[in-house]
Amino acid sequence: HQGLAVYFDTSGSLSAFRPYELRIADVLREYLPLQLYVFADTVVEVSREAFAAGHYPQGYGTSFEALLEHFAGLPEEAAVVFTDGESSCAADWGDRLRVAGKRLYVVYLAGWREQGIGSPLDQFATDRAVLTLPR
Repeated sequence: HQGLAVYFDTSGSLSAFRPYELRIADVLREYLPLQLYVFADTVVEVSREAFAAGHYPQGYGTSFEALLEHFAGLPEEAAVVFTDGESSCAADWGDRLRVAGKRLYVVYLAGWREQGIGSPLDQFATDRAVLTLPR
């Protein structure tokens, strides 16, 4: 399966990034099949149109466990996660994803801070990047 799963953390602290996230999703969609998901406490699939209009559930916490469990059950081999990194997960996810042949890429949405950005996902992510807001 050649598609890509894209997960956007919908915690309130990331609302300033929504226009950038939407543009990123549109750029990715030009090049490959894409499934969009939002996550906080749970994971929900969302259409590009619903995402653009802000019609998706927003949770109170962020659960990497829910995200990783969801991704593990998908046919997509790769996922990109957009998050501020404020969550935790069990360390054995790295082995579980490797065994399943899955690759996880993390993009940290960092506001204006550029230092000290990371999360437990860094232990097993294939790669990571930090996106800061323009000043």
